[in-house]
Amino acid sequence: MYSMPTHTVPKAESAFQMVTNHSARKNSLNSMISQEEIEGCSPLDSLKPLGDTLLVLCDEYGSNEILILFKSDVQSAYCLTSMNFFWQLMQVVMMPNGDHHIDRCNVFGNKASSGIWIGIMLLMTWIAVFIKFIHDIFQYSDDIFGVEHACNMTWYEPYQAYFPFKASAASLSLR
Repeated sequence: MYSMPTHTVPKAESAFQMVTNHSARKNSLNSMISQEEIEGCSPLDSLKPLGDTLLVLCDEYGSNEILILFKSDVQSAYCLTSMNFFWQLMQVVMMPNGDHHIDRCNVFGNKASSGIWIGIMLLMTWIAVFIKFIHDIFQYSDDIFGVEHACNMTWYEPYQAYFPFKASAASLSLR
């Protein structure tokens, strides 16, 4: 069992956020992950595909077509990603009262956590494109984004508002 160092960092004007440090100490959790094992497995997407799609749509429909850009942020899902049981045993946090808490989820700051998360996002995007047939959506880290015709809005019940169809369909398909 390994107890990671924890501390707080300022988050907003008067709020603090607890963080765990996976790189602290000689035998840190990050030191147990070889760089060779994770090298190249965490490529981030870019905005180039979105720009290419915008250019194609402008060529296809002309410059008078009204397009809406959308972005859905799923950052809270990052920390809900369960980790392997044996890794969880290494994510023990000692509380101020001396109790120990096992963090069972993916955490920021771990060398491999971004690769795990990107794998999940790629799977969600694949489902949206190949199972739900929602085209021209893209992902970058914890964001799903794309472009939609302004006339293609739909009522999105969770927010009681009109959203671009692709944004609401992508959100619904990923639940």
